[in-house]
Amino acid sequence: MSSDSDGDLVTTTGGVVTGQVSGAQVESYLLEALLWRELRARPCGLKFTRQRATGKYVHDFYCRDARLGIEIEGAAFDAEREEWLEKAGIATLKLSRRSVVDGSHHAAQEVVSRALNLLPPDHPALSRLTATGQGENRD
Repeated sequence: MSSDSDGDLVTTTGGVVTGQVSGAQVESYLLEALLWRELRARPCGLKFTRQRATGKYVHDFYCRDARLGIEIEGAAFDAEREEWLEKAGIATLKLSRRSVVDGSHHAAQEVVSRALNLLPPDHPALSRLTATGQGENRD
């Protein structure tokens, strides 16, 4: 992303302007960057990826071990998408924009908590939590 002569944000591909970026796109990018700052640190030993494709759908974030897709409010969710993800065994956590703006650390804690609850019982992350006395609250 860069600015044109009027100060508007534009997208480029190989130096060629491909279009202007809307305010909503900039906001989405910034919200994802805030949450990514927390998730890329591998909280509780969990690995998250950003902009992960699953079939023909793209998640804002994804935890493979927990089979959890994370979406920040604004992603298009239709019945077809929900049905496909459910059949593929992928849970989805939808976060409100407000929750990320108000505290990306707390939003990340919500993501990690959900991911830990979806892990198989023998996952190493759960063993580490149990060893430190933090794993007793698993639902």
